[in-house]
Amino acid sequence: MKKNRSNKRKRLNGMRSKNNSQTSKNNENLGIFNFLKIKKNSIIGIIGVLIVAGMIFSFSGGGKNTEMNSMMNEHVVSLSAQDKKVTMYKDPNCGCCSGYADELRKNGFEVTIIKEKNMRSIKNKYGISPSIESCHTSVFDNGYVVEGHTPVEAVMKMINEKPQINGIGMGGMPSGSAGMPGMKRAPFKVYTIEKDNSNNLYLTI
Repeated sequence: MKKNRSNKRKRLNGMRSKNNSQTSKNNENLGIFNFLKIKKNSIIGIIGVLIVAGMIFSFSGGGKNTEMNSMMNEHVVSLSAQDKKVTMYKDPNCGCCSGYADELRKNGFEVTIIKEKNMRSIKNKYGISPSIESCHTSVFDNGYVVEGHTPVEAVMKMINEKPQINGIGMGGMPSGSAGMPGMKRAPFKVYTIEKDNSNNLYLTI
């Protein structure tokens, strides 16, 4: 009799141990499921944030050239053969001038670069006053002159409107301007090169 009770007790203990083991396993599986569910929700949340951020970035313009791109769209013109051809005079030791030439090429211009040691003679020839002098001077076959890192959209505006001036220019080498590295730190002020070589504000970007 005692032996039967002992066997019965062992079976009960075995069943309890088995049930406890199964419960522990179920809890472990539930924990893994909850972890994966949380991780999935986190990933979905992160993707959602990235999508929203991308939309905001897109609507805000996506970078420093937003305003420039907007103005470029306003002055889309069909470039004639004369409009396209540009001769750029640059100091042989200046690297940023080539960057500006690349910007012109991206917008449909055909640029020939001439390395000129005596840039003073070029400035004098085309009536570039010291107040708007820069490192290079671009001469267009259509008769216009563009000094320095003048924004390409300003060039397009001039070609489109055909004002009675010799050209336009922006002095120095402003950070973030066409062909220059860095961020835009201040509005770009573009000046006219009048027939008498004087300068007037043409455009602020």
